[in-house]
Amino acid sequence: PASPKVYFSDSSDLNIDPAHDPRDRFFDEVVPDGRYVGLMEGKPRGKILKFSPDTGITEALLRDVHHPLGVALAPDASFLLFAEHYKLRIQKLHLTGPLAGQLETFAHLPGPPHGLSRSPSSNTFWVAIPTVNPSIYLALARWPSVRRWLAMLPARYRELGPERGTAVVRLDAEGRVVGSLQARPGKANPVSEVLEWGGAVFL
Repeated sequence: PASPKVYFSDSSDLNIDPAHDPRDRFFDEVVPDGRYVGLMEGKPRGKILKFSPDTGITEALLRDVHHPLGVALAPDASFLLFAEHYKLRIQKLHLTGPLAGQLETFAHLPGPPHGLSRSPSSNTFWVAIPTVNPSIYLALARWPSVRRWLAMLPARYRELGPERGTAVVRLDAEGRVVGSLQARPGKANPVSEVLEWGGAVFL
């Protein structure tokens, strides 16, 4: 049998310590919340990675990904799903077969996806969406330079836009929505992770 693999995401190549990354240091010197500005630029700085425990080797399957977060593996390990947060979508990377290595959009969502998990009871996937109605930054996803400028404004202006609810959606193997749980604005905290286990869904 094939040895197990661990798949995970690295959302950004900006270093946590500004002393070791000149881009991060530049942001911190220009504005007080520099890493926030770097994130809101929306540039594809992320990676999808695979770790092989038997060899101890980690390799990048994809580079230049737009802020990837949650990942989920197909039951037969034929493909990997991952959330592209600021693109409001789930991407599908084929791992086996004639399409191995190819990437396609699996689902478009009404908000930025965060956590992603596979249901143990069926061939479906759960997606956590912290904010259903995207803020002004997400609405300007096609114009990263404008978003970067807006991110330099005082914090009270950063979340302009309509009131935002939170939700989790269930997707089938074709990326179609087959179920959802939703909370109106102010009725629940933003949901970042979702896990189905023992007949219950944990948020």
